[in-house]
Amino acid sequence: MLTFNARHAELAWQRRRRDPIAGYALALLFAVPTGRPARSRDTMMLNGDDWVGGVEVAAASRVWLAGPESADLPDMLYRLECQVTDQRDTDGWVLREQLTTSLDDTLSEDAFWVGVGVSSLDTATGTWAQTGDQALSHAHVPGTIRLLLNVGATPIPDLALLVGERRGIGEYNARTIHSSHRMSSFDINAPYPYALVGVEQLLANPWHETVLRRMHGLFGALHTSRHFARPLGRPPKGSLWRGALEQPKGRQS
Repeated sequence: MLTFNARHAELAWQRRRRDPIAGYALALLFAVPTGRPARSRDTMMLNGDDWVGGVEVAAASRVWLAGPESADLPDMLYRLECQVTDQRDTDGWVLREQLTTSLDDTLSEDAFWVGVGVSSLDTATGTWAQTGDQALSHAHVPGTIRLLLNVGATPIPDLALLVGERRGIGEYNARTIHSSHRMSSFDINAPYPYALVGVEQLLANPWHETVLRRMHGLFGALHTSRHFARPLGRPPKGSLWRGALEQPKGRQS
């Protein structure tokens, strides 16, 4: 998400004079099986990416054009929640066409959804409208990330919250991260320094509270949607792909 936020800042800064995009972007996060077994705790390496194994993270993302309808992040998330709720039982939910604007190349059919991430170019020290005109380059644009991840292995979600701020090159690319769950079995293996805080503390922070609650609403709508479990959804009724799925299988001898 930090990389996603940095790329979001670069694109927004480049397009700030022509066809500008909003200071907010959405990432629906999926775990993609790699075919490699996860390392045991006895063979952990200092680089967390080396021993996570088993899955890699990919995203289906959405970027909005700048305008009055994309000026309020909680309102945008609520509209998405209503859209998903209205189509919860719709036959032929297609994530690519209905909810996002791009998919990572590594997002495959066997990926499974794990959570929601939001990239914002607003920070506690200024909005994108302010920094966009003042920044010397995209590298000077700071940003905020917020994640809501299902880290449970049961049908009942175990939700982890994570918030982070990425400062620009003029502030030495400093990062501040707070998480409700451990980012590694051993903190020395964590990808970034972070502070472990309670969910209640994160939700009590007025800078994050409203956005996190609306992310939780969107997560709940997606979690209860019949055709959202896989990244491409279920093919529309009457399509070639749907026909292939519904062909009766021949009897085995």
